[in-house]
Amino acid sequence: GWPTREGALKSYIPIPGVHTYDFFGSGHATWSKEYIRKLVPTGRQVTVLREPVAQFMSSWHHWHTDEHIVSMGGPKITLDQFLAQPDKYWKYAKWSDEALLHNSYAYDFGISSKPTPAQVTGILQALRDDFDLILLTEHLDESLVLLRRLLCWEFEDIVYFSLKVNGDKKDSHTATPNQRRKIMDMNYADVALYEYANTSFWDKMSTVGPDFYDEVQRLKDAKDDVRNQCKGRSVWCLRCLHFGRCTGPVVSFYPHGTRPLLFVHRHTWHASACMLNLGASMTCLNTCA
Repeated sequence: GWPTREGALKSYIPIPGVHTYDFFGSGHATWSKEYIRKLVPTGRQVTVLREPVAQFMSSWHHWHTDEHIVSMGGPKITLDQFLAQPDKYWKYAKWSDEALLHNSYAYDFGISSKPTPAQVTGILQALRDDFDLILLTEHLDESLVLLRRLLCWEFEDIVYFSLKVNGDKKDSHTATPNQRRKIMDMNYADVALYEYANTSFWDKMSTVGPDFYDEVQRLKDAKDDVRNQCKGRSVWCLRCLHFGRCTGPVVSFYPHGTRPLLFVHRHTWHASACMLNLGASMTCLNTCA
């Protein structure tokens, strides 16, 4: 469903004879109540946000925006030079660079990278009225336990294996105080949205009982089990959503009493197997189709 709001109506694989659904999930979609509700008339609405400065720094380095500027005819610049005059350099960047780095949350909520105060207020109102939960990347485990309880999922449904994480602490891309100030000024809308999300999150956390933190610790332990089993192996880690047609050597592993995660040799998994832990999102979607 990205980058257009109406794209949600074209970005899913329909089930023959079915016109509305109970669930619509996307790693990256442009939200629109009008279009999403045509697919899913009822149901919970959930999203996830990351602290805006960390999000910008990660995107700048991950997408190599400075290289895009050069390739589009612009000068070779540093991040500090860019932040000193961002409007001067956006014209050289790809359109997707600005969509992903300039008030990207506002863009993903269906408005521009330069929203008016009234538009920001509209998004904030939608978050209050239409969303049941806003997860925070900085507190993902706690967020997932809140999500599990909201949706009445099983515990194993929230066990995950982190992908695309920069493990080099020497290259963590932390913003300087000056960079941080300029990023927050430029991405004023995202700052406002995240501040609301952060407040909403901790309001919900203030009502949980002691058993909540026991479940968070259980999730952390289960993640460690999965990471130790998967790291460095020539296997794909698969959940049990494999439609029962996996071939080749399969070993079941039960992290902390959950249903088994399946380890299937990467060259023998059946085309119907959904690689939900070590497979990229599009690989999973294409395989399950």
